[in-house]
Amino acid sequence: MTRVEYAVQWCLSIAADDSHGYSQIHRWGPDYDCSSFIITAYQNAGIPVKDNGATNTRNIQEVFTKCGFVVVPNWNKDTGAGLVRGDVVLNTQRHVEMYIGNGKVVKASSDEFRGIQGATSGDQTKEEIWVSNYHNYPWDVALRYLNQTEQYTGEPASFPSAAEYGIDGSMISIEPDYTEIRSYMTTLDRTSKNVDYEALRELGVIGTVIEAGYLYDKSHVEAAQFRSPALEAQVAAAKEADMPYGLYTIVRARNIAEANLELKWFRIYIQKYTPPLGVWLMLDMTAPVAMNDLVIRRYRELLEASGLKGKMGFYVTRAQLEKITWDKWQDDWLLWLVDHVDDTEDIEQLLTPEFFDL
Repeated sequence: MTRVEYAVQWCLSIAADDSHGYSQIHRWGPDYDCSSFIITAYQNAGIPVKDNGATNTRNIQEVFTKCGFVVVPNWNKDTGAGLVRGDVVLNTQRHVEMYIGNGKVVKASSDEFRGIQGATSGDQTKEEIWVSNYHNYPWDVALRYLNQTEQYTGEPASFPSAAEYGIDGSMISIEPDYTEIRSYMTTLDRTSKNVDYEALRELGVIGTVIEAGYLYDKSHVEAAQFRSPALEAQVAAAKEADMPYGLYTIVRARNIAEANLELKWFRIYIQKYTPPLGVWLMLDMTAPVAMNDLVIRRYRELLEASGLKGKMGFYVTRAQLEKITWDKWQDDWLLWLVDHVDDTEDIEQLLTPEFFDL
C-alpha cells in the first residue's frame, strides 16, 4: 500500500467510526477538526507533516510542500477535475478536505451543533467526520504528494528528498546512499523529443524539469528568442501525462543589466506555465565570483518576488558551483549537483544520482 493510500484509508476508517467526532478542543484524537484530521492522516502514513510544524489551515501549504507535496496545476476548482485520490484541497484561512476519487471527499466538518466545540466526544450526527460529494468551498489550492508510488513501510519518509527538492546546502559534503534511491527526476532540453512518460514512471520517474530557454548563447551573443522552441510542446506533454514539471534556464549574465534582461524573459514563461516543481538555474557564468554573486542576488530578489521562495535551485556541476560563493546562498537555494556518467547503457549507473538528462 502506498503512503497516499494509507492516509486515505485512515481517513475513511475514522469517518466510519462514530467514536471519533469533530472538536477544536480535543483536536488531536479521539476527535479532530478539519486540519488536524488531514495532518494526522499523512503523519500516520509516515510523512512527517505534524513533526515539521503543520498545525492548521494557515500553515498546511508551507509545511506540506516541504514534506514532498506539490501544488496541483490546472485543476478545475468547480468540478474537481484534475484531482487524484489523496489530494488535499485547501482554503488557507478556513478549511481543508481530502479528495478520495469519484467526485467524493472525506472531511471533518463541524460538531453536533454545527459549531466547533465538540460538546460530546464522538460523531453524534454521522456528519461530523464523513464522506460527501466534492464541492468548491471555495478552495485556494490543491496539494499532491509527489511520489505517488512510495510504499508505506511503517517508517517515516525522509525530507528534504533530492527527488522532490534537490540537495540542500547542508548535505553537499555528504555522499548519499544511492542504493536507497527509489524515485528519479529527469531534465528535458530543446532537443528532447517524444518522451514516453509511462515508461519513465516504470523506472520510478516522478517529475521532469524542462528547459525554458536562454538569452545569451555560449559565445555570449543574444539569441533571436529566449524561449526554447520545444517548451510549449514539452509542457503540454507533461501536463497531459500528469507529470509534475519545473523549468530551468541557462544563466550567462555578466552583470546586473544582463541579469535583468534574462529575468525579464524567464519570468514571462514562469508566469505562463506556472511550474509546480519550481525553477532551476543552470550556471554557465564567466564573470568574476563577486559579480556572479551580485547576479545571483538579483535572481533571488526577482524570483522571490514572483512567489518562488523555497522553490528555486541551482542545476550545476561542481566546477560551475565554484563560480559563486555557495556558502552565501545555501539558505536560499536548493542544489541539484550534476555528476554525469559516460556509459549511459549502464542503467544502474545512469540513475546515480537520481536526476538524469533525456
